[in-house]
Amino acid sequence: MKPILPTLLSAALAAVAPFAASTIAEAASGKVVVGYQTDALPSSVAIANGDFAKATGTEIDFRKFNSGAEIFAAIASGDVQVGYVGSSPFAAAVSRGLDVKAFHLATISGTDEALVVRNGSGIEKPSDLKGKKLAAAPVSTDHYQLLAVLKQEKLTERDAQVFAIPQPDIVAAWNRGDLDGAFVWDPALTELKKTGKVLLTSREVADRGAPTFSAWVATAAFAKDNPAFLKSFAGTVERYSASFRNDKAAWGAGF
Repeated sequence: MKPILPTLLSAALAAVAPFAASTIAEAASGKVVVGYQTDALPSSVAIANGDFAKATGTEIDFRKFNSGAEIFAAIASGDVQVGYVGSSPFAAAVSRGLDVKAFHLATISGTDEALVVRNGSGIEKPSDLKGKKLAAAPVSTDHYQLLAVLKQEKLTERDAQVFAIPQPDIVAAWNRGDLDGAFVWDPALTELKKTGKVLLTSREVADRGAPTFSAWVATAAFAKDNPAFLKSFAGTVERYSASFRNDKAAWGAGF
């Protein structure tokens, strides 16, 4: 099997290079377009209830993507001005010349991303991954961490079958019984845990030498022209995070 990560970076970000200088301050409709991914972030509530728009005084078009690589492709084409991405696609995009700036650190390696292994797969410890069928979303922090775990166990990409596929496809493959393990985030994480168990969390992989983070980013042009918007946007993210940290009772099942 050929090395997967370099191949995927080239394929997923090939569209970025021709448009690296192509950024716009606002969408053609006059709205600010924000790309996001499903994640267990308290500030996701602010997307649903309109608090981001209220705080910034701006009409925002939130668009859901399956991965950070997809968000960066949309940023490169000028369709998206602000996005929520992981450290791996961020590093890949910047290295390819996309002029983007991180303006808020959302999360660092924790328990919201994990390597789940199927019950009955025979995987009890990381070294048992040899010869197994594994998956992670392409050019994602999960993909980076999965490859890091293999490297930490002195296993090459030839020692396991690693499939780089979007999270919805991972869930479908898992439900068909095609996978032994997958590195995922919610909602896939919750789904896979129904018939599997967490082998390693992102925090544990970080402690083993491969830390990751997620951040809100903006095109350099948008950041230069709209500092007040980004300040209010980041303030809203932090306000919800602080509420979750300091008042967990308010975030119960009935929230």
